[in-house]
Amino acid sequence: MSFNTIEYLKKGKVDFVFSLTPYDYDNLIQYIRKSNERDIIINGFLEKLLDKYYRFCFAIIYDIDKYQEQTLYILNKYLGFNYLTKTHLLNILHNTTWGKEFIKSHLTEIIQKDEDILTDIFAFIFQDLDNNYDLIKIFYLHDNLHIRYLFMAFIIEHHPEFINIIYDDFTKYLTSVTYQEYEQLTFLPTLMDMEDICNLAILSYQHLPNKNIWLHLKEYILTNYPENTLAGKLLQYDYVKVSDSCYSLVENPDKIKEFNQDANRLFQSSIDYKLIIYNHYSENVSKELLEQFAKIIALFRKKETGKLDANLDGIYYYHLGHKLQQYIEKYLDLSHSKETGYINSGATLSCYRLGDYVIKLVRTKWSYEDIICPNLYLIAKNYEEDYIRDKHGIVVAGIEVQKYLSRPATNVPSYIFTNFSKELQRFGYYSMDTLINGVCGDNCMLLDSYKDADINPHTKLPNWFIQYPMVLVDRDDIYKLENTYPKNRHSCNY
Repeated sequence: MSFNTIEYLKKGKVDFVFSLTPYDYDNLIQYIRKSNERDIIINGFLEKLLDKYYRFCFAIIYDIDKYQEQTLYILNKYLGFNYLTKTHLLNILHNTTWGKEFIKSHLTEIIQKDEDILTDIFAFIFQDLDNNYDLIKIFYLHDNLHIRYLFMAFIIEHHPEFINIIYDDFTKYLTSVTYQEYEQLTFLPTLMDMEDICNLAILSYQHLPNKNIWLHLKEYILTNYPENTLAGKLLQYDYVKVSDSCYSLVENPDKIKEFNQDANRLFQSSIDYKLIIYNHYSENVSKELLEQFAKIIALFRKKETGKLDANLDGIYYYHLGHKLQQYIEKYLDLSHSKETGYINSGATLSCYRLGDYVIKLVRTKWSYEDIICPNLYLIAKNYEEDYIRDKHGIVVAGIEVQKYLSRPATNVPSYIFTNFSKELQRFGYYSMDTLINGVCGDNCMLLDSYKDADINPHTKLPNWFIQYPMVLVDRDDIYKLENTYPKNRHSCNY
């Protein structure tokens, strides 16, 4: 850094700052913050640039105790709280005498902005427990049960020796009831999120020497959460460090042994690992439970290979297994025919007959629009529709139930397809899929009767549809006419 540049700032000569390149701007800020003459330099320019170049000033002074007034002035008048990054907040917390009160007063905003920062705030608390009792009081019985879980989990994982000091018995505080003086009790307390309490149980198993706490939590979960991820968390592979840059996934024999101690109940209540348990960890599960489960999944075993449908893995992993079982029972009960069996598969799903209905095991959808398919009489009605999406909105698993249709559209006159496309456009949509004779087969079928179409009583159907009630059975790749750049997996990089 040029000696003259610093001397200019000391003397209040600031015009050059406005023409700095981004590189020089960042370097100048860092040089001043690390300089032994930091206060002299700041005092030379701060008054002149406080309102004219407030971002420059803020970047230098924000975590220096003596400039609290100027820092808060810039924040309140110009930048706003949302300008602060995680680094800003943590530097203010660690480097200033006012940082803790600032964090406390903005805690709700901080949590909404970036929940991950809580781990660093918790670490700050345990650097000096005696002087941070005020923060402990905020978190240890926090009204937000997820925040309370995060605090409990941090203690168990990083400071297990303090769990019984901060909590008389932390297993008492897993609901909205806190047992505090003057608390208004309720007969139906809010339960901690299932995923959170299962994580807490596994952490207690791994980090607390007293296994009675783990057993208490396990019993509490199995009693209060009929569907849970406890079995999966016991059976999932552990990351084991092989070298500085390499990890290996290995089974944990102790956790498998712990699963086997209560295999029946853990299998029954598993919301995500039931299929994996059936295939790989069923030795200690009762024959009766396995046979019951086998009857359900047998519907999706392909006769040619004897193998289960691969799409079934996603159904169970993404917590749709219970719904699958409910739909099988419901729609077979509603059906006159009791015939079941494999129909066909495509790139995104596989289709099975379920009496008078079909059930589709969805692996993904080409479209990841917010509304994947409209409800129109031109499109087969979904009686059930469950989709699980990832953070990009892409469907990673799903279930659909439709009426079973046996009449193909292969012999329909060509004008019907023309009319179909025009009618779809009249409703404001277009399809990117082929109607028949596609790579994966036909996407259109004929209803048994036009009266089965997805219509309201006042809809007037055209004569051509009454004569040939053709509907699109693949509810995908349909977009609004004005949507020329749809969210579509054919063209995305995910």
